[in-house]
Order: sequence, then structure tokens, then C-alpha cells
Amino acid sequence: MRGARSMRGCLERAQMLVFHVATIVEGSSVEHFRRRRTMALLSRSGFEMVATGTLVVCALAMTGMTAVARFRAPPDPSRPTAILDWAKYATGAKRFGPRSAAVTVVEFSDFQCPFCVQFYSTLELVRSRHAEDVQVVFRNFPIGRIHPLAVAAARAVECAAGQGRFKEYHAFLFENQDSLGVVDWVEISRRVGIANASAFGNCVESPATRELVTRDSVAAAALGVTGTPTVLINGWRIVGAPSEALLDSLITSEIAAARRR
Repeated sequence: MRGARSMRGCLERAQMLVFHVATIVEGSSVEHFRRRRTMALLSRSGFEMVATGTLVVCALAMTGMTAVARFRAPPDPSRPTAILDWAKYATGAKRFGPRSAAVTVVEFSDFQCPFCVQFYSTLELVRSRHAEDVQVVFRNFPIGRIHPLAVAAARAVECAAGQGRFKEYHAFLFENQDSLGVVDWVEISRRVGIANASAFGNCVESPATRELVTRDSVAAAALGVTGTPTVLINGWRIVGAPSEALLDSLITSEIAAARRR
């Protein structure tokens, strides 16, 4: 049983390795997708080789047997895919920006994920250029097995949303990611302007708040989310942190499309 658990953990680390490497590959714009297809395919085959080598080492170490396994690399962030029923994921209180905006960005995220911080910074920059045309809907997808503080952070941000301070709390967590676990969740609530710190502390530990986080994870499972960030931009899905150029190009294209309708 212990060997099986260790092997499973090794496999999970191999999957995460491929995901993190894949998120480094960035596109330049929506219009460049076709020209970058060959390069993306070559890059993906390289990721598969890394995963295969890692799995072989795992198999030899855990079972003493020779095994070869292959993982299919996750989608390249420079190659969005269409999601027809995307609107059903744009729900919940964790949001900011005009509800009538032409573009809705739905983000499944983890507050300890380094790629999520990267996406946060990129989105803030791009959104500043299109403030009236973009709304953001945040969905929690904490990966607790590798980010031990992510689940508690997800509960805290749910409570902040309940007191009308989601945007401020969410920004604090990403902008001070290195301090997670150092500054108490209740203290952060005071710093972002939440008046009733006692009620906030009770909320973080409440079963109802845990259920809200679970609800987001169920939605993520329905969408097939396996890593963070996973982003929906109207009908486009991106896995990983896209480049500023790609994100701006896609949002600009969606704004233009909405104005033509």
C-alpha cells in the first residue's frame, strides 16, 4: 500500500512537471495560432519526453521493474480552445468589473500557484486598458496536495466576498504571495478594510464556507480543469498563463465582436 501511494505521488509530480513546463510556452496573438502550430506540436513532444523519463525513474525506484509511460502534455496557453457552454461557469460573488461588460474572464485559480500570480499581473495590466469592457469572475481551485495554504486562502477569499471586499482581499493574497501563512487571515481582513474581523474569523472556519470552495471545485471538475490557472475568456479556454500580447489580442477581438453584434 505504501509503495502504491508513493508511486501515485511520483506520477502526480510528473504530471505537474509537464504542466508547469507547458505554461512557459507563450503565443504572441490570436492571429498567430496557425503559424505557431508546428512549433507548439514540437514543443509538446519535448514535454512528453521529459514526462516519460521521469516516469521511468519512478517505476524503477518504486517497483524495481522497467516501465515506460507517456503523458499527453496539457494544452498550450498560446492555443485557446472553444467552450460553447462557458457562461454557466461565470457565476458566484467573487467578481469585479461591470456586469454588462462585453468580455467575461472566468478564472479557476490557486493563491499559492506561481503561474496564477503571473496571470494576475498580466490580467491587471490588460484590464486597465479595457476597464469598462471586462468583468472578472474568480473560481477557487486550490491544489492542496502541493500548496498547503491554498485551501485556507480560498475560504478566506470567500468570506471577503461575503463582506464586499473580494477584489481587495484577492489582490492582497496575490501581491503578497510570499507572506501567505505569515500574516493571519483575520489580520489581512483588517488591512483590506473588513470591519467585522470577528465575524470574518468565524466565517473562515464555517462549514458553509467550505461548501462554497467545494462548489467551485465541482464546477472545475465539470469543465475538466486539472491545473491552474485555467481561464475562460467568453467562449475561449486557455490553460496556463498566457502572454500579455495574447491576452490583450483575445480580449480586444472579443470586444470588437460584441460591438459588431
